[in-house]
Parts: sequence; structure tokens; C-alpha cells
Amino acid sequence: CPAIDYTRHTLDGAACLLNSNKYFPSRVSIKESSVAKLGSVCRRIYRIFSHAYFHHRQIFDEYENETFLCHRFTKFVMKYNLMSKDNLIVPILEEEVQNSVSGESEA
Repeated sequence: CPAIDYTRHTLDGAACLLNSNKYFPSRVSIKESSVAKLGSVCRRIYRIFSHAYFHHRQIFDEYENETFLCHRFTKFVMKYNLMSKDNLIVPILEEEVQNSVSGESEA
């Protein structure tokens, strides 16, 4: 399906899953069995950022300079290890990703 349909489908699915009492009954804690679902949602959302970065760079840069949305999302998935660092292909945190892969901490 076209990218806009994929984006809408992904965001709708993420909202439904995150609001599901079955998988996320508490807003304070996450069941261990639901962590994998959260990682899957993050990978799908990150694909949207990747598409925007590689196919709509000017618009991506303008929006990112105002909101830092991809930057904040990338920091979130790194902090909680929700995605493999090898899959973080948008070079938004390139230095931080490289440091974290090599085992160095941020100063």
C-alpha cells in the first residue's frame, strides 16, 4: 500500500494496541509479555520516520527542526532498548548511537 496508507494504518494500530486493556491494563507499569508488542510498534513507527527522512528530506528537516520528534523518539527507543541499534538508520543521533554501540556512555 502507498506510504500514506501505511502511515495511517500503523498509527491507528499503535493507538489501538496502546489503549488495549488486554495488553496494557495499567498506565503505570507494563507486563513483561507486552514489552515485545511495544518493540514491534516502535519498529513500525520508526519506519515512518525513515521513509520521511529518505524520501521527503526537506519536509522532514523542517519539521524535525521545530519538533525534534524523531530525535526524541529515537532517544526513547534507545533508552528502553525497544529496537536494535542496527535498525536506527536515520542519522539523527549518529554520534550517540555509535557511542552506545561501542559501549561508551554519554558525557
